[in-house]
Amino acid sequence: MLSGCKGCVTLDLKSPEGKAALLAMIDHADVLVENYAPGTMARLGLAADTLQARNPRLIYAASSGFGSDGPYKSYPAMDLTVQVMMGVTHTTGFADRPPAKAGPALCDFFAGGHLYGAIMTALHKRATTGIARRLEVAMQDAVYPSLSWSRGMA
Repeated sequence: MLSGCKGCVTLDLKSPEGKAALLAMIDHADVLVENYAPGTMARLGLAADTLQARNPRLIYAASSGFGSDGPYKSYPAMDLTVQVMMGVTHTTGFADRPPAKAGPALCDFFAGGHLYGAIMTALHKRATTGIARRLEVAMQDAVYPSLSWSRGMA
């Protein structure tokens, strides 16, 4: 149990006990949110299809740096990595100096905000259609629209 976190649980998903505990929670869960590197949950035997077969009402929400397909899917990612690769650092700072990191972890925040919106929409759709969804938001994809305003400026 984590201090200051009511109802939080820490699980070792590589252990049989941790995996069994997660599966027991999945039986009653509305949403699972994970942000492992693509393929990690499948390697643990906890792929979206497996979990949704166990609980057909489960909304499976995943977030990673670059998504589960495409040329960068295997790249490790953290906020600064995505800032650099998406050009955020190029638009931050001064023209006569090297690129600079944006102050906040905006790629993390944008991905989280987009994933939240996707989860809320999926919960509404499930309530009206009975269909649970698998969701994915890549930090790269969440940041791109926010940069469009600066692309026309020079």
